[in-house]
Parts: sequence; C-alpha cells; structure tokens
Amino acid sequence: MNLFPRQYQAISGYSVFLALLLAVSGCQQGQKAIGSVEGGKVADGSIALPCKFEESKTGSDTPTNKSKFILTLDGSASMVGYAKDTNSRYIQTLKLLDRVSLAASGGVEYARIDNGRKPIDRAEFQKSFGTSFYTGQTSKIADAFPDLKAAKGEQLIAVVTDLQPDDGDVNKVSKRMLEDYLKKDGYAVAIWGVRSEFEGKVYPPNNAPAYDYSGKSATNGRPFYILLLGRYDAIADFAKTIRSADSNSLLKDRSNLTIFTADQTIASPSYLTASQDNLPKGIGSPDSLSQDRFLMENGEQLIQFLEVDENSNPDKQALKYTHKYQSNPDTAIPSQLEPRYNGRKYNEDPAKPEFAPSNNKQLIDISSSLVDDKLGVEMKFDPAKIDRGLYYITADLTARSIQAPAAWKEWDDGGKKDGSKTQGLNDFLNSLSINTTSVMKEKSPVIARLCYGIQRN
Repeated sequence: MNLFPRQYQAISGYSVFLALLLAVSGCQQGQKAIGSVEGGKVADGSIALPCKFEESKTGSDTPTNKSKFILTLDGSASMVGYAKDTNSRYIQTLKLLDRVSLAASGGVEYARIDNGRKPIDRAEFQKSFGTSFYTGQTSKIADAFPDLKAAKGEQLIAVVTDLQPDDGDVNKVSKRMLEDYLKKDGYAVAIWGVRSEFEGKVYPPNNAPAYDYSGKSATNGRPFYILLLGRYDAIADFAKTIRSADSNSLLKDRSNLTIFTADQTIASPSYLTASQDNLPKGIGSPDSLSQDRFLMENGEQLIQFLEVDENSNPDKQALKYTHKYQSNPDTAIPSQLEPRYNGRKYNEDPAKPEFAPSNNKQLIDISSSLVDDKLGVEMKFDPAKIDRGLYYITADLTARSIQAPAAWKEWDDGGKKDGSKTQGLNDFLNSLSINTTSVMKEKSPVIARLCYGIQRN
C-alpha cells in the first residue's frame, strides 16, 4: 500500500505517542511500596516501608555461663536470728546457693561484709551455716560490690543480706548499682526476697534501738534478700538454674524476685495485630492500598491499611487494640510509654516516587497502658485534617519510666517495727526505679511498634 507523506507522518507520530504512553503506563504499573524489615531491601523499583526491627544478636561476647560467681554474705549481728534454726529457709537457701555456685564453670569466690568487704575462703563461708559467722558490729552494704574496672572477665555478684545498713542510706547502695551496672549496656540488678524462720534481735537502720522478734514459719518469718548484679543474661540464667535446683521449693512460695534493667525489659517488641472488625464508619481496612496505579502492599509485615472514604464522617475516629506484652521474665515493667511518630506521604511524582515527610504535623495520636502482660492501645485520627493521598506512619512506644511491682509494698514495715517486714524497703525499691528510669530516658527502648498505611480518597 502506498502512503502519502502526510499520512505516513501522522501514523508514525501516533506510533511514537503510543509507545511512550505504554512505556509510562508500564512504569507506573510497576511502581509500588512494600512493607519490609527495618534495614531490609526490596525489589528494584519498589519503595521499602520499614516496619519490624531486624532481629539483633543478644548476649555478650563472653558466654554467660563463663561468668565468675561471687557470693557475698552479710556477716553482721543482725543476721544471727536466721541461723539459730539450722534448718531454716535461710540456711537451706545458703546451701542451695552453694551447690549452684560450685557448678559455675566460671568459678566461684566468697566474700563477707560488715565493716567493709573482705574476701574469705570456702572454709570460712561454710561457717555461715551456723551462728558463729555473724559477729560483725556494722553493716555497710554499699561496700559489697567490687570495683568492676579491676575485674578480669565477667562476674555475677550475689549479696545475701537483710538490707538493713547501719547508716540507713539505702540510696547509697542503689547509687552504686546505678553507676557500676545499670548504666552499662546489657547489665541489670535484681532483688530476690525470701521469708525465713527467725529467732533473735532485729537491728533497724540508723542505729535505732534493737527489738526481739520470733517468726517460727515462713508465713510470719523475717525476709532476707539476695541482691544480684551482672549481665542481664547471667542473672536470668542464674534464676532459671537455681529454680531448677530448688527441690524443696524454697524460692517458689513466700519469695519475690524483680530484675531492674534499662534495656532488657522486653524479649522482643510488640507489633500491630489489628482486627478488621468494629471499624469506624467510613473507614475500611483492605489488604492493600492504591492510588493512580501506585500500589502499597504489606510484604507480610504487620501493617494495618486504612482507607478513608472521601464522604466519611469528618469527626475524630478511634481504633482500640490489645496486644501481648513481650516482657522478659521477672523484669520490672514500664509504668509509662511515650509515642514517637514518623509520618510520610507519597509524593505522586512518577519520575522519582518516594515517601517524603508529611506536611501534617501529626496524623495520628496514640495513647497506651500496660496492665500485667497486656498492652492496651488507642489510636485516634481526624480524617478532616488528612489531605488526599497515601501515607505511611509508624509509632514507636518507648519506655520512659519503670516501677517495682506492687507486691513489694507488703514487705515494707512502714516504720512500725514489724519483724516480719523490712524497714526502708520501699525507699530502696523506689530509688532503684528512679535510677533505672534515668537510664531508660537516655536509651528509649522501644516496647512496641505500630505500623499504618492510610489512604485518604
């Protein structure tokens, strides 16, 4: 067929236009954003939407089972009452500690505190099973912790005491714990209280007058404490080991254990596992979002997609969730969580597609509460203040404070000279909580991450 020049030019121009259109259309069809692990890669031409944290290696360079066990005993006269009954829970616990410490592959050392800290040999340690060991006239618990700077290798320190220093300055004890342990990455301190039979004098702090007390059973017995200091992993492993070796259930009942740590509170962060039921009117929760041939997919990440209809009720909307809090065993849980937002919007530029910081100051508002192992979350947003477009928002719930479990309050005597309780215990625990909180504010550990993709039509 013969074509006139003008017809040939028209067809040729149309072909070029069609080819360009198909090329642009094909490019747009291939553009999408995919949920990914933070720091992870996605296929070429796709935009990563980081949600879950990359799994980090836990533990220290030195295996925790190689930590040297340092068993330190309070040798002051206030401990005599625990040792008069040679079968008391106190004596049985010392013997349990002895068996566990001898099995430590990192070795064991013994020490005594009264007027300062003194290394002792095993023969001297075994005297603690009777009353002759407890002859000290003072109790300076703050001296029980050796200088970490001079330590060779990892150490797990256990201090057995009634927690009644003569000067009454329990804050000085917790200050040593803060400076030498809580501020170090991966380290922790713990307090393990055990009720034991007791027959003798109680010596309150600040050289207050002593008084007699008799507790014939664990129910009305007098508490003593095991203070643990070292790497979190070593403390957790010790707790597991000693419980396994506790054939007489000494530490199962009438005892309390709390581990304070600024960066090992959780086993892993919690993520959004939202239900599509009971969504507010005008809000949908599809499996993916799309706009102008641009697609958002979750990539098997825990991202909730929300589609806001253009005719939806402009009033503020709220979504509520309950999550499983992934705490580490025996750790003090945060009492306050603070949200940290990162909101971005798709820029709709086919030449350079990306999610850029949103002009909206804050698209969502998160409030939360922790009760036992449940994390309650409420997410609020105002559709009327969200411009048309695709958004990706993450909210990190960071721990800002921590407090001791309420169960410890029953162990404090409230200044009433009750031998079945401990004077100044609440002050000590509050001091530990405050010190741990001060470190947490610097590290801001993430307890939960909530990931949302929002489409405003």
